[in-house]
Amino acid sequence: MRIRTVLHISVIFITVFVLVTSQVASAQTSEVEQATADARRDAELNVSPIAWGSAGFVCSFFAPIYAYVALPEVPVGALLGKSPEYVDAYTLVYQENVRRRRIQASIIGCAIGSALGTITSYMVVSQNGN
Repeated sequence: MRIRTVLHISVIFITVFVLVTSQVASAQTSEVEQATADARRDAELNVSPIAWGSAGFVCSFFAPIYAYVALPEVPVGALLGKSPEYVDAYTLVYQENVRRRRIQASIIGCAIGSALGTITSYMVVSQNGN
């Protein structure tokens, strides 16, 4: 009789433990998903493709290099009062997305600037050749 009671208590304890653990894991997963969505949204809003495209146009290949090397600052206001898991996920996703958008815009500007420079050089050379 006593062994049966101990067995029942053990089964109840294990069941409660499994349920609580799964709830905590799902809460952390949803928190990370929310941080990822927030970081992507903020990265899209905080990066100016026109500014980085202009930098690529004017500075040639230096702009994409700078966009790759420079570590974007994370907006502190978005992280106040958040859990460490949220902060870690948000920071990682935000920096990756900002860096990617900066590099893309600066490469497009660099390509446009290089194309216009090549066309201008060709026109100058062809005018001097006549």
